[in-house]
Amino acid sequence: MESKLTKTQKIMDYIRSNPQEIELYENRELTRMDIESARQNDKAEGKAEGIEIGMEKGIEKGKKEGKKEGIEEGMKKGIEKNKIETATNLKNIGIAIEDIAKATNLSTEFIKKL
Repeated sequence: MESKLTKTQKIMDYIRSNPQEIELYENRELTRMDIESARQNDKAEGKAEGIEIGMEKGIEKGKKEGKKEGIEEGMKKGIEKNKIETATNLKNIGIAIEDIAKATNLSTEFIKKL
């Protein structure tokens, strides 16, 4: 049985001895390299496109989360401001500081400073 190396050597000898075969071989190799190059290029373009899409989605998600956090923070500040205004109004009409503290969940020390 012939070894693979011997078989390959015979094929190469045949190709070298026939100019048409050399040209065919070179054309096949160039085609194979072109296909591989195109495949690598497509892969790189696909990867770049995937990264870009991922970044866009990440930015959108970040904006949504940031907006949600901003709304939550604004609500908290608004509630706190309302508590202070309510406490101030109640203090101005003579309600006991302890009662105001119970109603608003603000400390008596804070209410005294209003």
